Amino acid sequence: MNDRDYIYEELSDFLGGTFHQDMETQEKALHEFIEEAHKICIENTINYITAFLNSNLSTEKKKNSLNIIQIFIFLL
Repeated sequence: MNDRDYIYEELSDFLGGTFHQDMETQEKALHEFIEEAHKICIENTINYITAFLNSNLSTEKKKNSLNIIQIFIFLL
């Protein structure tokens, strides 16, 4: 697995584990993640998000990737 795939997988895991159909609000879900996750997990998540946003994918591809992840999460 290359770095890009790993980052995409980790970002998908974060989004899927945090933002799902059982959450009350996005803000509450994020707050719960911050309260419950270990510091290193939060730091890694920030790094994965930053790497994804700084990747050479076009803005359109980034939006499409996030939309696909979001649709997948809500279908679970």
